[in-house]
Amino acid sequence: MNHSLSWRVLVFAGCLCCFQSVQADDDLPTTPSPNYLGASLGTASSEFCTGLTNCGETNNTWKAYSGVRMTEKVFVEGGYVQFGDQQGLDGTTELTSSTKGYTTAGVVTYSVNDQIELFGKAGMWWWKNEQKKASGKVAAEGSDILFGAGANYNLGNNMGVRAEWERYQMSQDNAVKQPLDLLSVGVTFSSL
Repeated sequence: MNHSLSWRVLVFAGCLCCFQSVQADDDLPTTPSPNYLGASLGTASSEFCTGLTNCGETNNTWKAYSGVRMTEKVFVEGGYVQFGDQQGLDGTTELTSSTKGYTTAGVVTYSVNDQIELFGKAGMWWWKNEQKKASGKVAAEGSDILFGAGANYNLGNNMGVRAEWERYQMSQDNAVKQPLDLLSVGVTFSSL
């Protein structure tokens, strides 16, 4: 799986978030740069559990992300997502599915007021899935689309709370795309 583009975007975004904008004239008001870093915890659901008994997520899903402003309302965001393992029984056989991947998305924002900002996003993700059962492991990887929506709440001092829903499409061997839905809440830190 080639992640060089995702890593470049993520590293570039992280570097930009570490630097403060320099303004030549101190008399002019300064506007903080809207570049950001963040991390979220959430819960995921998928079609993996269809037809299985005692099926569910065995641990939390988490993600880390970074965004860089391109225009007043548009960001480019890169990140990494680790879905919690899905585990269930097919008769007496235990099945487990583990998925992770790198993301790159465009994010469009709409400010409701000084503290609340709504956003929508769409992009690509490069995923790796591993399914385990008694007879062994089956691994697959690929790239598919992702999209989502959410809201940011500004806490002040360059900190915020972010809540969002995302859908990650995943298809194996040109099969029908299977959605992975993620509901998450996290913390963001914007650059000075």
